[in-house]
Amino acid sequence: MHTLLPRASVLLRTKVDPMAQQPQPPRTPPVSGASRPGQPSIGELVSRICENITDLIRSELALARAKGVRMATAMSAGAAFLVVAGIMALYGLGFILSAVVDLIALALPVWAAELIVAAVLLLVAAVAAALGIRRLSAAKLDAPDPQARLKDDVDAVKRAVASGLERGGQQ
Repeated sequence: MHTLLPRASVLLRTKVDPMAQQPQPPRTPPVSGASRPGQPSIGELVSRICENITDLIRSELALARAKGVRMATAMSAGAAFLVVAGIMALYGLGFILSAVVDLIALALPVWAAELIVAAVLLLVAAVAAALGIRRLSAAKLDAPDPQARLKDDVDAVKRAVASGLERGGQQ
């Protein structure tokens, strides 16, 4: 008996977790869509995922809309400043041209100075118009032709269907 006492005293001094000694049932996933108590079913999870995706898309669209409104507001203010700058530049150009007329009028009569400045302005306008017309005609050549592209797409689909029918008939 003396030999059992040290073992018993050792057992009494060690802390034993009663839950650790009980056998635990194996954890298996629920079968056929059944869920554990307190946990959502697969259908509920899929429904939540769909709702979350829908909410995410709506939120992204609302954010894009808000950013677009903010950008349009900022751009409209910038465009207004550009219009004011253009008007001021036009007035400034008028004063510069008036000064050029006065400068030429020192050597020639005023009417001749005004004709020279007007001729130079018309020459610059003619060159700018010619360049603009050339660029516009070049841009027209590269214009998309949706009817031709649609016809090409229809022809491609017809060829694909015909080749599929031919392959199916050969088998």
